[in-house]
Parts: sequence; C-alpha cells; structure tokens
Amino acid sequence: MRKSISILTPNELLLMEIFWKVNEPLTSIDLVNYLSSDCQDWKNGYLHNLLKTLLDKGMLRVTDIIQCGRRFAKQYEPTLTKEEYAAKMVSSLNFKKESISKIACAIVKEVADDSPTVISELEDILDALRKDIH
Repeated sequence: MRKSISILTPNELLLMEIFWKVNEPLTSIDLVNYLSSDCQDWKNGYLHNLLKTLLDKGMLRVTDIIQCGRRFAKQYEPTLTKEEYAAKMVSSLNFKKESISKIACAIVKEVADDSPTVISELEDILDALRKDIH
C-alpha cells in the first residue's frame, strides 16, 4: 500500500522550493533571508505554523537545534527531493501500473528541451534498475 502524500498549499510549496534550492538544513531565521519581498511581511508565528505543518505532513524533519544569538533555533531539512515529491503526487492519482511508462513519456515530451540527453539518462536509469532486479 502506498503512503498517501499531502497536497501542499502555495505557501508550503514556496518554503519547500527554498529548501530544495538551497539543499542544506535551514532555520526559520535562515528562511526569512530567502523569502521573496511579497512574503517578507509574514509574521514570525505564521512562518513557524507553516514549518510545523510541513513537519506534520512529513515533508520536513528537524536535523539539529543550534544557537542563534541568545536564542535556539531548529534546523529543518526536506524528507523528499522535489522529484520524489512530484512522483508521489502523480502516484497519489492512483493510475494503474500499466500507465507508468505512458506517464513517464508524457512528462518527457512536456518538459524535455533536450530529448536525446533525457532519453540517454533514462536508459542509464533503466539499466541500473534492471541490474537491481536481477
């Protein structure tokens, strides 16, 4: 049985995009530096609520508690890569197993500007998967 994945709100997704881009543990203090100007007016409590929700949804985990000035702050990191999250979102739509290859082809056609390179990378992935199976 597949573990269900929670759909992220736009603001939760915005925070996750920061974590995925920076690719290192961040505190709420760090996050403020990465927020776009239209999010700079978020109250500290709102940011903490978003982080708690992302923890509850299993999207983040606490990696450490560090001292920031006279206070302590939790450091967070994602539990999934952006690609893993996208795969879970697609799989949550409950397609049949037979549809997986068609979905993969549709994604490649949709986003691949350099199809030969993507196809070569997919072939390498398939070869590695074949070795793992046998």
